[in-house]
Order: sequence, then C-alpha cells, then structure tokens
Amino acid sequence: MYHIVEDQRARRSSNRIVYGLEESLGSVSIGEMTVSRLCAQCGVSRATFYRLFDNLTDVLAYRCDQILDEAAARVCRKPDSSPRETSIFILKSWMQHPALMKALMDGRYLEVLYQSHINHLDTIRKLFLKAEVKNKKTMDILVQHLCLLLPGSLIIWQRNGGTETAEEIYEQAANSFRILSQIL
Repeated sequence: MYHIVEDQRARRSSNRIVYGLEESLGSVSIGEMTVSRLCAQCGVSRATFYRLFDNLTDVLAYRCDQILDEAAARVCRKPDSSPRETSIFILKSWMQHPALMKALMDGRYLEVLYQSHINHLDTIRKLFLKAEVKNKKTMDILVQHLCLLLPGSLIIWQRNGGTETAEEIYEQAANSFRILSQIL
C-alpha cells in the first residue's frame, strides 16, 4: 500500500518515483526493475521510497489511481457527458500510457488495474449511472461490471498491439454487451 501524505515534499518525491518508473518502462521490463534501480534513476533515496511505498507494485497502483483521478476530474467538469463520451475519454486517458499498460500485463499486475477501478467505485457510479437504479444489489453488480469492463477492454487493446482507437474499443464493448443481453 502506498503512504502518500498531503505534503508538498512527499507529493514531489512520489511523483518523481512514479514518473521515473513510467519512463523506465519504455526501456526496461517491470520484471527487470528493482527499487534500487528506480531510486538511482529518480534521484531519491531508498528511505524516501520506502516511506512512500512498500514495493514496486504500490508505485503501479498509485500511478493507476492518479490516472483515474485525473480522468474523473476532467470528466466531472462536463456533467452532461454521455456514458459513451465518458467511456471513450477514460479509455483515451489509459491509452496515453502504453508502457504502463504493457507492464501491468507483462508483470501479471492486472489486479492493480482492476483494484484502481474498484477504488473509484463512487466516481464510476456518478459518471455512468445518471438514472436511478432502485435495487441496491442490481446497482452493485452493474458498477462491478463497469469496473471490469474498462480494464478488460484495455487488456484486449494491449494484446492487439494497441491498434484500435478508443471509439473502436467502446463499440466492440457495447456490441459484446448487446450480445450478452440476448444470450442472458
């Protein structure tokens, strides 16, 4: 778990670590990355690293949470956005980080991506579910599906070499849900 306090120095150090890792992932696989290597590249001490993060997985988790926080903040400024526009925007936000996506897949850290979406359940509920769903259990299942849909779509995009646009991914996901609704 990461331990970032609301302190300018801690934020600055954590951002150096996070951006250093993301930059490194363009040339080094996540499996080759070590805390020592990352600290040397970022110019932070191991003590600073361990004050902020328990391990490299925490750095990935923090970056994923940052990406979703930034995307949600931008989408919230457009309260009239449709679920389609919101989905495409969030997909595009993730697609701007192909090295991170590759690291999450190659290092088998997909749980980090999924957990980041779970950490943002309330935001996802507000962004996507404009209509009231009266049954709480139905609402919970629906939000869980949304939390799986975005990471799942990104996994397919990464496996396909990152060639599809966010709009194409959205249409493929929407079509798959239409098919599922016919099957179920």
